[in-house]
Amino acid sequence: MRGRAISGADTANSLRVAVVNETLARHYFPKGQAIGKVLSIDTDSVHGPWQIVGIARDTRPGNPRDTDPVRMTYIPLAQINPYLPVNAGKPGAASRTNQLDENQNCYANTMLLRTTGDPAKTIASLRSAVAAVDPNLPLLEITTIQEQLSNLIAHDELISTLTSLFSLLAVLLAAIGLYGVMSYNVARRTNEIGIRLALGAQASNVVKMILSESVLLLAVGTVLGLPLALLATRLIKQQMFRPDPLDPLTFGLALLVITGTTLITGWLPARRAVRVDPVVALRCE
Repeated sequence: MRGRAISGADTANSLRVAVVNETLARHYFPKGQAIGKVLSIDTDSVHGPWQIVGIARDTRPGNPRDTDPVRMTYIPLAQINPYLPVNAGKPGAASRTNQLDENQNCYANTMLLRTTGDPAKTIASLRSAVAAVDPNLPLLEITTIQEQLSNLIAHDELISTLTSLFSLLAVLLAAIGLYGVMSYNVARRTNEIGIRLALGAQASNVVKMILSESVLLLAVGTVLGLPLALLATRLIKQQMFRPDPLDPLTFGLALLVITGTTLITGWLPARRAVRVDPVVALRCE
């Protein structure tokens, strides 16, 4: 976001540099002057000091649902030299070196590769590149960021899919029920509709009359359901990753779907009723 990123020029013989995230910069340097400052890390093998040269955007290194960002520091792998004995020439230097050798696994066990196009198509090239550096260096697992994210939220994706299916089923059942109510209501008023048509009423006016009842049901349902939906967002807020539970687009689309369903289920029986012969309608009991 500000400053520069870690580059190939940051070697073991150059100035030890670090990139910190926004949260760390705000925590230790609230006046916004983090770049150029020096920090130390409370780990012997990477204690530092490190000069801050850039500020990176906050990330979620663990659970995507975590809302509190973690303070993070990024340092060049080339500047972490676990083979250098910090007590060289002193008693105990060998044991210190062995300890640092073990710590190397904590920093060099994962490699991130940015690709263009389909990441899966670069796996063969990646293996060849690593083998060219060290044929004995195994790549134990290769996965894409999307696969990594899917593994973290697989349970949530399953719940989301099931919820979507049940929601569609609920809309379908509501549409069937509403259609049945409106059809029954229109059937009861067949005689009335016949009289209106016989006296010269336009078919479009009759359709509007029946649809107005559907609109009334829609208005009552919206007035009752919308506040309940707003209250329910408090229950599902903790289950969401990024979207705002009060997202106006989501509520707008939901109202649009419900409105369309209501109008269609009211229009179908109304359209069928105005096609009935007025004489037949007048004889209907």
